[in-house]
Amino acid sequence: MIKNWGKYYEWADLRIIALLEDLDEALFAKVLAGCDRSLRDYTEHLVLYYDYFTKRESGVSFDKLKIALEKMSKKSLLSHWKGILPEFAASVDGLTDKPLDIPGPDGVQIKVSREEYLFCYTDHATYHRGQLITTYKAITGKPVVNTDFYEFLFQ
Repeated sequence: MIKNWGKYYEWADLRIIALLEDLDEALFAKVLAGCDRSLRDYTEHLVLYYDYFTKRESGVSFDKLKIALEKMSKKSLLSHWKGILPEFAASVDGLTDKPLDIPGPDGVQIKVSREEYLFCYTDHATYHRGQLITTYKAITGKPVVNTDFYEFLFQ
């Protein structure tokens, strides 16, 4: 297992949150031509997976978590994202070798190894961080941040 894997998530996401905090609600919710989602949509989706990961053993419904995020203001959503990162990091760093359930399309769940689970979350989060950064730059024209694990290693 990679040391400080959870800390990497925190580091990368806090860099993106800092960019998004300066946007007004309208830009945060804007869907660009040729895109199917807004920065808000990408943020909700990424935070939903963090919520699910940290609350999965409590039996909370994926759909209830999604609905709760959709009702939040931009400020509340970003604050929630920040707030869940330490819990997410601790959950990631505390995983055992026990197989885990991973949600899939149409409510189907499968059991996967810890390594497969972490790879899936890392790959998925990296994909959505890329969407957030690319969309942010397209909307604002401002420079973006690097969230690569390689960059994290040298911090």
